[in-house]
Amino acid sequence: MSFADVASSGFGAGWPLPTAGVAPLPRVVLRMTGRARWYWLLVIPFLGLAFPALYARAEPAVFGFPFFYWYQFVWLLVSSTVTALVYLRTR
Repeated sequence: MSFADVASSGFGAGWPLPTAGVAPLPRVVLRMTGRARWYWLLVIPFLGLAFPALYARAEPAVFGFPFFYWYQFVWLLVSSTVTALVYLRTR
């Protein structure tokens, strides 16, 4: 097979894949184990901060900080707590 044949028929078309000595791929079983369920908790901080239009306002202010800033700071604490919890439960 020449270079022109390969170029006209698409790269690699007609070239056999090596199969000798190659084990078949294992079958993937998608199931939710007890440990994997903990990872769903990581969605909570994502959803809490995913929509800035819900918290992009100034009131109520806490210690002079607008809502926009202290809301994100609280989620920083919540996110680190949730991440630590998930880490401890899944290791």
